[in-house]
Amino acid sequence: MDEAGLYSKFVEILLGCDFDRKYYAYCERHREGGWKLAAWLEPAKEALAPHLEFKYQKKEQFFQCREAFVGGEFKLHLSLKPPTAEWGLYVRVGEEAVGGPFTVLARTVGKRRDPGFSPDPPAPRPRLSNPEQMKLVVTEGLALFEDVKKAVVAYDWKALAEASGGMT
Repeated sequence: MDEAGLYSKFVEILLGCDFDRKYYAYCERHREGGWKLAAWLEPAKEALAPHLEFKYQKKEQFFQCREAFVGGEFKLHLSLKPPTAEWGLYVRVGEEAVGGPFTVLARTVGKRRDPGFSPDPPAPRPRLSNPEQMKLVVTEGLALFEDVKKAVVAYDWKALAEASGGMT
């Protein structure tokens, strides 16, 4: 299976999860805020601690979680640079990997659903006001990831790979 085929299938799965609509609603709920806390790293670690095992990538300044599934792996990134948060989701199936920031994935899914779709703002990100809101932003972002994860894991990637000539 080539990267274009994998990406197309991934977008189809996101479409089935209503990823675009859920992401834009999530950003709308968190559009206010202007938290300029310089010491945001510790509150971020606290917000993530009850969830998946995230490691902080100091050089690139984001949190990353890797999670394997049969035939592949998820990488979930979270960049918290107050006043905004940005998520990234990447999926590897076999040797091919696809994904991107939630903003890009949501826009791509929205355009697949409706070719005339034009989000406003074009790349919304949830905004942070304080540590409590950060916890809420993290919890809701992880819920979006869990929706996608269930659908990706449920899909028969092996059958798709065999139909398209195998995984490279």
